[in-house]
Amino acid sequence: VYAGFWRRKAAYGVDVLLVLLLSLFWSWLLGSIAHAQTAEDVKILMDAGWLPPTTDPQALAHVVAEGQGGSPSTLWFDLFVSLAVSAFYNIYFLVGGWQATPGKHWLGMKVVRRDGRALTLPVSIARHLMSGVSMAVLGLGYLTMAFSREKAALHDFVCNTRVVRL
Repeated sequence: VYAGFWRRKAAYGVDVLLVLLLSLFWSWLLGSIAHAQTAEDVKILMDAGWLPPTTDPQALAHVVAEGQGGSPSTLWFDLFVSLAVSAFYNIYFLVGGWQATPGKHWLGMKVVRRDGRALTLPVSIARHLMSGVSMAVLGLGYLTMAFSREKAALHDFVCNTRVVRL
C-alpha cells in the first residue's frame, strides 16, 4: 500500500522539526568553535570536551582569527550547516535499517525502490537532490502524487522509488 500525500506531509513536518533542532545544535556547536578568537576561548571549548585535548589553543585561535577575519558570516555559515544536516539526515536514514526518516518511520512508512528492494547510497543521494527539484517550483513536483496510482512525487518517479506504508 502506497503512502498518501497527507501522511507524507505529516512525516515531513516531523522531519523538518528534527532537522531544525539538529541544525540549531550543530550551528551553535560549530559556531562556538568558529567564533573562538582567543586562546582562552579555545581552552574553554577544550575543557568542555568539544575539542581534542591535544589542541594547541594559541595556534587554533590564531588560525581561526586569521582565516575568518574575526567575523564569519553567520547567515551563510548557518545555511551551510542546515543544508549539510538535512542532506545527512535524509540520505542516512533512507539507507539505514528503518529505510525511512524518523518522521516516516514513526508514521508507519518506508522508502523502497519500485521493485521493493532497499535504497542504495547513490539512489538515496539522487533522491535527496531530486526532492529539492520537486520542491523548487512552489512544490509542484509533489503534485504528481495526486495523479499517480502509486502516489509518487516527481523525485520518486525520477529515482524509481516509492513510499509505502508498513
